[in-house]
Amino acid sequence: MKQRLPFFLIITSSIYPDESEYFIDDPFWIDSLKIKECIKDVFESSKKIMKFEDKEIHVKDNELISSVFSEKGGLGFKDAKMLFFPIQSKKGMFTWITCPGALDGFKKDMKEAGVQIPEHFERIEKRVIASKDIMVSDDYVVLEDIRFQVKADENIREVAKWFANKIFPKMDEDDGYWYLREKFQNDLIVLDDEEFRSIVKGLSRLIKKEEKRYAILKDTIFYSSAIFEDEFTSKYFQEGIEKMIVLGKYHIGLTRIELIKP
Repeated sequence: MKQRLPFFLIITSSIYPDESEYFIDDPFWIDSLKIKECIKDVFESSKKIMKFEDKEIHVKDNELISSVFSEKGGLGFKDAKMLFFPIQSKKGMFTWITCPGALDGFKKDMKEAGVQIPEHFERIEKRVIASKDIMVSDDYVVLEDIRFQVKADENIREVAKWFANKIFPKMDEDDGYWYLREKFQNDLIVLDDEEFRSIVKGLSRLIKKEEKRYAILKDTIFYSSAIFEDEFTSKYFQEGIEKMIVLGKYHIGLTRIELIKP
């Protein structure tokens, strides 16, 4: 039986098609083959050595990489789906938005992967915010100069807190994510599905030669899953993967990975 290990992809530098040679015709997903290619690049330059059944194995071993990452190899990936999109806020500088459809898809994918999620995911409403911190008045926020009527909701606050701890985890010594973790769990907004899609397309679209081309903007958060055929491939991926990968060429599209373990 195939195993799955989901992970977040946090975009730390924007990806523009002309800079990265990566044609983006839909901002809501990243092709699984593109993810596989970029992760393979990480393994090819790895200096890590892993142990398996009392044997030392170099992660960048050419024959091993060719076998594991081949079309018929033991490692595959799911297309990455957009989950959270960054947007300017009149109060609080910026925040992230999502929608019930994206959260429901995430919930289903996590259940298939055996990841436990809070019961709060069962009660997701639209037009809610995790707290009143960035609300301009008692009933609305202003995002990109557009007013949205929202209400503070304790349920989505618990959901936001769960995500914040997974995406911006506490580190042992230098907790460099503390600001983003606090901001995410306090400021996350759930709009309705159509509002979310319209905003993402409007802010990501590049106008050029009448083509529908999109950028993937800094601080956008996607999720995907690695798929394993066996125990060795699972261990190889988890020990070989780095925190950062590059989704575009020429070091464009620097992206942080956070594994979502069951």
